[in-house]
Amino acid sequence: MISDAQRKRLWVIARKANRSDAELKDWLVARFGITSSKLIARRDYNFICETIESPGALPLREPGEEG
Repeated sequence: MISDAQRKRLWVIARKANRSDAELKDWLVARFGITSSKLIARRDYNFICETIESPGALPLREPGEEG
């Protein structure tokens, strides 16, 4: 799991990107099946940060995934 410092950084990034708490929480549940930022795996952390920094809707799947 990610550290407390990483969690704080994640929320700073989200706020700078004008992402609401609800938007980010809903996306984490839909995309990763997690209900708290405390449960983010280290392997997913960089992807999550890069994704929330990007403009537009948060993707529910990786490009090329079946849907």
